[in-house]
Amino acid sequence: MNRAVIDRTGLAAAFDITFTFVNENMPLPPQASPTASEGPSVSRALPEQLGLKFEASRGNVRFLIIDAVAHPSPD
Repeated sequence: MNRAVIDRTGLAAAFDITFTFVNENMPLPPQASPTASEGPSVSRALPEQLGLKFEASRGNVRFLIIDAVAHPSPD
């Protein structure tokens, strides 16, 4: 989605779900069949197959910034 997705469904239980979509941002491998690119995008598959939808909104999102990484010093 190229942006943060926040779960606001209000569902507290865990679910084991499967839905099918085509990742439009990922190129297909050369050996892929022509029908491999056919299918709904994730934003279309989610409401059609699971009854869920994405809604654009603004809000606070937590994230971590790492300024530097270094090997530990020997003891």
